[in-house]
Amino acid sequence: MDVLSDDNLDNLQKALPLFAELGVNTIRVYHIDSSALHDSAMDLLQKAGIYVLADLSTPRNCINRLSPYQSYTDGLMRNFFKTVNCLARYENVIGVVVANNLVNNVQCSPAAEVVRAAVRDLKYYMARKNQLSGQRVLPIGTSHAPFGDSTESMLQYFTAGSLKERVDFFSIHDYAPEVPDESHHRPAFGQHVSILSTVPLPMLVLEYGNNAIRPRLFNETTPLYSPDFLQTLSGGCCYEFFEASNAYGIVRVNEEDMSLIKTAEFDNLKDKLHETTTDLSTNQQGSFPTQEELGWRGDFPAVSERWMAKPDIPESRVDWKSEDLWR
Repeated sequence: MDVLSDDNLDNLQKALPLFAELGVNTIRVYHIDSSALHDSAMDLLQKAGIYVLADLSTPRNCINRLSPYQSYTDGLMRNFFKTVNCLARYENVIGVVVANNLVNNVQCSPAAEVVRAAVRDLKYYMARKNQLSGQRVLPIGTSHAPFGDSTESMLQYFTAGSLKERVDFFSIHDYAPEVPDESHHRPAFGQHVSILSTVPLPMLVLEYGNNAIRPRLFNETTPLYSPDFLQTLSGGCCYEFFEASNAYGIVRVNEEDMSLIKTAEFDNLKDKLHETTTDLSTNQQGSFPTQEELGWRGDFPAVSERWMAKPDIPESRVDWKSEDLWR
């Protein structure tokens, strides 16, 4: 479901007061229907000071980790382009995610080659659209759940080489087991942060909140927004707002009157967010590369039994000469 389509405006209007109560300034949306209208919803979010990070993939239009080269087609990229066209109109969209948890084990790490190819195609398309019509260029990133010691390899792979192929921001998921004291969560968080700090790009935690024990306390929120970690991280998104069958939501929908019911976890997250004292203001124009980022060039990870993606990526499958591509 596209929660930001104007068809779902009623649900968004109910959620906005709860966003304000939490004090959040950014939401992540996993599905965008590029054929739907979004003006009213995005206007409401902008007036409320809420920014959006949106995924480009949908269940029907995505890179398949088991057959990445076969799923990388002109049609796939055109669907990505349509979503970019839809989102670029709104100044409170601060970035798009091209792959979410796609590379989740060593065997499917070659899919990273296709992700880089998609990033290259998207960057070329957005740059060309900007030249032709002045359309906004959106920052592009990826989001990953680390497996084993993969964080460093994934970070190196997606941020190395040419600006034309590498991501503008990098994000991870953190589902380390909940601990009663946030100070004990710092070592788990710190392992990732020490690696992420080696690359001068925006770094995010786009999913966090292990639900093995409920209600969750969200103690990882404290280190996430601590001054030390904010030298590397640019914040994160708790997973997730609405309760679903996977039991990660902090708000339930009352099926009788469709009202929203706050859970104990909503209050726990609110308390932790309100405890943060760091200025969390957001740049409305998005995080574009700084001179430091532009001049930085990292190395690709070595191909090994623990990381199988190669620096060489497939040639573009997009028919760039097609006139209807630029309409």
